[in-house]
Amino acid sequence: TATATNTTMRANTQLQAYKVSGADLAEMYYTKDNTIQPGDIVMIDGSVKAGVQKTSRPYDSRTLGIVSTKPGIVLGENTGENYKPVLLALSGRVPVKVSTENGDIEPGDYLTTSSKPGIAMKATKPGQMIGKAMESYKETNTEKTGIIHVLLGKKSFGKQKLVDNFNTLLNVIVRAKPQTSK
Repeated sequence: TATATNTTMRANTQLQAYKVSGADLAEMYYTKDNTIQPGDIVMIDGSVKAGVQKTSRPYDSRTLGIVSTKPGIVLGENTGENYKPVLLALSGRVPVKVSTENGDIEPGDYLTTSSKPGIAMKATKPGQMIGKAMESYKETNTEKTGIIHVLLGKKSFGKQKLVDNFNTLLNVIVRAKPQTSK
């Protein structure tokens, strides 16, 4: 048995434990934007090595993820870049800033980027997802934002979602086909 202060070991058993304070795995990135905070959604900033900036449009395919609040494990190190270090959550449970721009959020809803920089919204169509909501968020004023926890990592899609994603991909390919090709 174990508590926060005591551990009892039975004969012929082993215990190996590591204390971590956060609930996610993060990696070191950098930004020129001093307004980026934990809970913001970020995308690639090609002007900075390993750079990020806030997302800026709904279903943004350039999205990398959510800035971690307090990661349990951090990969990489501060390489001395002349920019602000940002810890990007790779997997786990992370707070994210949200709005009801696309409707109320319920546990289990997929989240995506919104039109508000760095803010998530409920995903209502196929496209870039950032994770799955772990709690609800309801607000009648869509200009207001809140914070909820989201689960990052492995996702599963039902049959209809896979069909929708395939059809979306097929439509993109057809639209990209040059007019002169058969």
